[in-house]
Amino acid sequence: MRMCTAGGRMMDTGCGDATGRVLRVVVVEWRRLDVDGLTCDRCRDTGEALRGAVAALQDACTGRGVRMEVREVRLPPFNVAGSNSILVDGVPLERFLPGGHATTTCCNSCADLLGKPVDCRALAFGGEVYEALPQAVLVKALRAALGACEAGGCGSV
Repeated sequence: MRMCTAGGRMMDTGCGDATGRVLRVVVVEWRRLDVDGLTCDRCRDTGEALRGAVAALQDACTGRGVRMEVREVRLPPFNVAGSNSILVDGVPLERFLPGGHATTTCCNSCADLLGKPVDCRALAFGGEVYEALPQAVLVKALRAALGACEAGGCGSV
């Protein structure tokens, strides 16, 4: 696995087919709050879980000609509503989870960073509300997304 820290910050799983050819690149965009180089606890935890989920799926996509490219997007304080979100080829991650949807909950960590009360993005799925997205949920959604992307493009989901 390779981590690049310049510009748009990208993590490349290096997946390809049996010959190493990449037939399809699936872009996973992780959006997080950035306040003077700091992020909130839930964004930090989601990012760690996303790195784990991508690593867990690396072997699964090997031989399928699919490579996941993870891009980290740092959002300024005025765009906190878009933080803690993940898009797969432009499609919100929750669209790949049956019954999953975005919601908001009070985020004390963001409130500390921004100096005012803030409601931040969370994921409702399977009867739970996840403020930080756990690795198991991310793996489930990414597997579904990879299947949808291979079947004809994530944009049609």
